[in-house]
Amino acid sequence: MVLPEWTSRRLANGLRVDVAVHDGTPDAAIRLIVEAGAGTAPASQAGLATLAGELLVEGAAGRSSIAMAEWLDVLGASFHCRSTYDHAVLSMHTLTDQFSESLEFLSAVTRSPDFEPREVQRVRDLRIDRIRRRNDEPGEIASDRLAEAVFGAHAYGAPLDGTLQSVEALEADTLGSFWRARVIPSAATLVVCGDVDPIEVFAVVEDRFGDWTAGGTAVEGVSSSVEKPVRSGDMLLVDRPASRQTELRIAGVGFARGADGEIPALVMNAILGGLFNSRINLNLREDKG
Repeated sequence: MVLPEWTSRRLANGLRVDVAVHDGTPDAAIRLIVEAGAGTAPASQAGLATLAGELLVEGAAGRSSIAMAEWLDVLGASFHCRSTYDHAVLSMHTLTDQFSESLEFLSAVTRSPDFEPREVQRVRDLRIDRIRRRNDEPGEIASDRLAEAVFGAHAYGAPLDGTLQSVEALEADTLGSFWRARVIPSAATLVVCGDVDPIEVFAVVEDRFGDWTAGGTAVEGVSSSVEKPVRSGDMLLVDRPASRQTELRIAGVGFARGADGEIPALVMNAILGGLFNSRINLNLREDKG
């Protein structure tokens, strides 16, 4: 396998842009990584980051949620925001001839999300229903209790989607303030890979994002603040009467982001058990049936 060569530039506002050419098909993948992860929100506002990311397509730059959906449909592009504890990733997949217009869409949801109160209430209610369903699933209960036991009050100990109490308290103003404070060009990276010309990409990015300014401040990733588990060597039992399913979990604190050995450990995990065609899965499914 030959990895692509990357060309990088940084705009005057601090936004880093990385471009790699992959000319097999006339399309492009776009990723904007921003420091708006769940770990940057207060513990009492668990679910704030993921809810904000979910609402980006529900109205931006004065366009309604329906208008945003029609805009994407006309572009023939896809958009998704994935929020983790450390960052949020705004992803688009588009045809090359729609690249400039797709960046305009990405700029709108990044820089000018509306967080319109009616849309916030609608999406928040859906989130609350999802949390209620999650609390009925043994696997989800086990994962949540395990994280709480291992990480305690640290951000990693709270569920990404939040709790009923924390999500019910989230309002439009809170979401807007969080996004404006955390999503700033100096702490963002735009990655483009596809059938593109790097020089043209930099010109389009400059046009769509060059005048982006923000008054927030960069924050440090939360993974570096994890030192040791709250519990060590303990067994935690969660009784769920009448449950037909038993869930088992074994966990501890792993590598901090960027630590020595992080990448080799991820590769090892993928080979041994992290992928569908990993060794343990092939042994269990193919050999043992």
